Amino acid sequence: MFLLRQISEDFFRPAARPTPGRLLKSVRSSSRAIAVFAVLAAVAGGCSTSEGPELAVVIGQVTLDGTPVTNGIVRFLPDRDAGTSGPIASAVLDENGKYELLSPGNRSGAVVGSHLVTVICNDLGVREVSEGVFEDTGEKCLVPGKYATETTSGLRATVEEGPNTIDFKLQSE
Repeated sequence: MFLLRQISEDFFRPAARPTPGRLLKSVRSSSRAIAVFAVLAAVAGGCSTSEGPELAVVIGQVTLDGTPVTNGIVRFLPDRDAGTSGPIASAVLDENGKYELLSPGNRSGAVVGSHLVTVICNDLGVREVSEGVFEDTGEKCLVPGKYATETTSGLRATVEEGPNTIDFKLQSE
């Protein structure tokens, strides 16, 4: 926008209508400015972390008194007190109590580092059987409420680089 305004102002200024040489010089200097801007934008874009922090794949199983928890969500919250920062990762438990964590943007995995973990019951008694398709499980929440918050769950996990298998064996109250 600036380039067009500069050229048009120079060209249509009544007192100093540019000569072809002056107009060409104006275009050249503006082209140089655009080239510098393009290089800076490319460099800044190359340094971007729009994809987010490094993630590692995390799979596992959640059981309660030895029985798979089939009606809930597991969440990994980065433990800031331990120096881990990044997005929360979560997963819906399947019919075998198994999970695979996803981070925002449908990225597979969780941030490498220490995490506080919660297991939240799906009180609705529904399960996603395919993308956007849910079925009634007829199940009620069996997981004790203490596992629902990071301050009371007592669940912790360390996600390391590479694939991770992290199981949680919950106990009834």
